[in-house]
Amino acid sequence: MNEINKLIDNMLGDKITEPLSINISGDGNIFGGTVIRVEKVFSHIKSTAWRTDHITAIRDQCRDFGLQDKKKAHLQQTYGVDSLTMLSDADIEEVYQWIKQQR
Repeated sequence: MNEINKLIDNMLGDKITEPLSINISGDGNIFGGTVIRVEKVFSHIKSTAWRTDHITAIRDQCRDFGLQDKKKAHLQQTYGVDSLTMLSDADIEEVYQWIKQQR
């Protein structure tokens, strides 16, 4: 868990000053279908308010236009996640644009 916290801290601004390794062990069946994404961190990470506003807008538009099930299927098929909060800023922007096209 400490390594994950370090990774998050590094993604939020500080440069990585030491190597990071995450060891995963256990029965292979437990981790079947697990997706681990490693992305380059850009200096232009969006603000927390930007993320919150976009996620709220996506959820509101899906509710207003009855797209909840379609959004959930799209997230699973395209990104392998069940929640918007698990996406990068770029992915949130893509989903935001995708929802606008679905209306």
